[in-house]
Amino acid sequence: MTSIQTGEAFSATDRQDPWHTLFMRFAKRLLALLVLLCHFLPAAHAVTDTGLAGDDRVAGPFPIGFEFTYYGNKYTNFYASTNGLLQFANATSAYSNVCVDNGAPRTTIFAFWDDLRTDASGQVTGTIKYETIGDAPNRQLIVQWTNMYYYGSNLPMGTFQVVLSEGTGAISLNYRFLMDARAMGDSATIGIASSGPEGIQIGCNQPDAIHPEQSIAFSPDGAGGYTVNPAAPYVFHDISGLTVGDLRPAARYARDRKST
Repeated sequence: MTSIQTGEAFSATDRQDPWHTLFMRFAKRLLALLVLLCHFLPAAHAVTDTGLAGDDRVAGPFPIGFEFTYYGNKYTNFYASTNGLLQFANATSAYSNVCVDNGAPRTTIFAFWDDLRTDASGQVTGTIKYETIGDAPNRQLIVQWTNMYYYGSNLPMGTFQVVLSEGTGAISLNYRFLMDARAMGDSATIGIASSGPEGIQIGCNQPDAIHPEQSIAFSPDGAGGYTVNPAAPYVFHDISGLTVGDLRPAARYARDRKST
């Protein structure tokens, strides 16, 4: 009689419980296959809450998730504030905005620099979260301000985000919901600034500087600066974990403005 060699001999113990043996061998091979698949899949990055809450808060450093070149300098960490700033150094919680070329913080992305807060009476509490998505060399950092409000009022401001792209070095400012005229830039600074005098200003206390469902793209120009496209294709990868609704004030209140 001719025997067929399978390459895997059964021991006496195997013969006593062949089904268990076959199951264990199948499980080992399945595990090896899963490990192999995970090796080729993009790395997963969890959404992280910055813990920023309330008024005039700044936190960091937080990991970008890759090395990002900004105005010729390389950074691996960032800071965020409740007042709509993303910074790579010298973080500030300053709430009183000025124009980019008139004493504004440096090494800063002004997503929406205004006197903002995450909480308001009778409203859903806002969040500031970040996530690194994708796989090298094309990862992206998303920093998102969700359901923000103005200091001194429970009127909603809106939801916006900054996206840093590893492969291209591009920066995108994405605006989802902007609730009123002030949210379009009436009292805000929007733009970018280097560690020196260079910078690009989209708006400074300028009505209608931005609008809902707008993306503004800053692309490296090859000479250490950026070109800007204020009409870039609108993209918004929501990382809030919420279905962000069209917030409306449940009631209105006001209080004295902070002293300067």
